Amino acid sequence: MHEKIRNVGNHLHNVKVLRDGQGQLFVSYRQRHNQRVAADEYGPCPYCKGYYPKKILWRHNKKCKFTIAAGSRKRLALESSLLLPKSKEGSTILRRVIESMRNDEISRIVKNDNTILAFGEKLCTKRGHDEEQHNYIRQKLREVGILLKDMRSCSGNAEKSLENFMYPDAFKFITQSCKNVASFDGNTNTYATPSLALKIGTTLQKCLKILISKGIETNNRDLQTRAEELSKLFEINWTDDVSSNALRTLHEAKQKSKKGLLPLANDVKVMSEY
Repeated sequence: MHEKIRNVGNHLHNVKVLRDGQGQLFVSYRQRHNQRVAADEYGPCPYCKGYYPKKILWRHNKKCKFTIAAGSRKRLALESSLLLPKSKEGSTILRRVIESMRNDEISRIVKNDNTILAFGEKLCTKRGHDEEQHNYIRQKLREVGILLKDMRSCSGNAEKSLENFMYPDAFKFITQSCKNVASFDGNTNTYATPSLALKIGTTLQKCLKILISKGIETNNRDLQTRAEELSKLFEINWTDDVSSNALRTLHEAKQKSKKGLLPLANDVKVMSEY
């Protein structure tokens, strides 16, 4: 009982730390070798209120002496997330979608980027009422998260948000990053994952509309103007620079499939890993 009282007190402290974005978490389990772990990688056990890395919370739950009934990993993750303070992840539906994403670098990028979250809110408003559409929403969020990860890989970009990249003079950089994540072959002008290139283009244009709207609503003329100008560049150049070769790759793959071949294994692999 003393253990649970202590954990409840620690939980109240941790909620304040997470809400304020500063301070140190009191956790029941620490990674070995003094490994630094992000605060959002920890979650409370719904029963004892002790904080554990989310990826092993299910393992703790099996032997937690306060557990009432062991549930599925997904159910446990959801119950744990509901004990945390409401974050910038927005609506309950969006939080549920994000919490059910695989806990990796891409999901952490998604949940900490305001533009991606605003895009997720739009998707949830339109499709979130149907749980069968939640996997689609996760896929769309991961697509743009994968792109942002690649753009951040260049020196000096590690901390930049998606909005920070949305400038007209960054258009060529954005197209190159899209080619990187879709595995573009400059020798053959084909993509290993052409569908990803096409989807990213569509998603980015929707994100630009979100930024244009944000600029208008907040009277941020600079944001509105640069998002509008970048959107115009997408309209003028994206087909020639990216989507035409992606569509050609898909067309050629379809022709090969008619001859009994199985093309685009990478496409199947990438989408299944979402």
